[in-house]
Amino acid sequence: MRKYFAYEGHKLKRGNPSRNILVRCNLCVENYHRSYTEGSTSNLIRHLENQIFEAFQAVKLEGTRKSDQISILDFCEGGSKKLPPNDPKQKRFDEAVLNLLASNRASFHALNTDEFKDIVNIADPKLTVKSQQAMLKQMSKIVKTKVLPDIRKELNTIDAATISLDLWTSHRKDGVWQLRFYILIATLFGK
Repeated sequence: MRKYFAYEGHKLKRGNPSRNILVRCNLCVENYHRSYTEGSTSNLIRHLENQIFEAFQAVKLEGTRKSDQISILDFCEGGSKKLPPNDPKQKRFDEAVLNLLASNRASFHALNTDEFKDIVNIADPKLTVKSQQAMLKQMSKIVKTKVLPDIRKELNTIDAATISLDLWTSHRKDGVWQLRFYILIATLFGK
């Protein structure tokens, strides 16, 4: 398309804020306007179709021909067969995603974390990325089976504690309850 038309400048309409780009046809040396706000080139293509049919056919073929430029998809499409869920690499990737979710980082800080770098190092087109619900379900299962029993063990060893409940508003105006648990060490009481 660019080899048939040359940029000549902008044409500003009075009383109308829309602008047009002035282009010159290199084949018949006539000026045409291309809508700047809508990005439309239909009148230029129509000119080629009506006046210079061979050029129109070449532009049509250009649009359908695959680009020679290398794309990232060229590297990704080859691995269409997905790894099974019990594959060690798939398990390692799932654990890396869980670690990223569990790291409790804000989304704009996630790229510089070790958890995210681990995901990038493991990434492979053959891996299956699970849905958010599936990952959260898996995380809650881990918390119930591994984290809560350890917390219960620790709580059973405590002699005395106090709890405070704070209510505050986050920067997104969400109401937040904060439960603080203070452990009172037995040596403070002279036991």
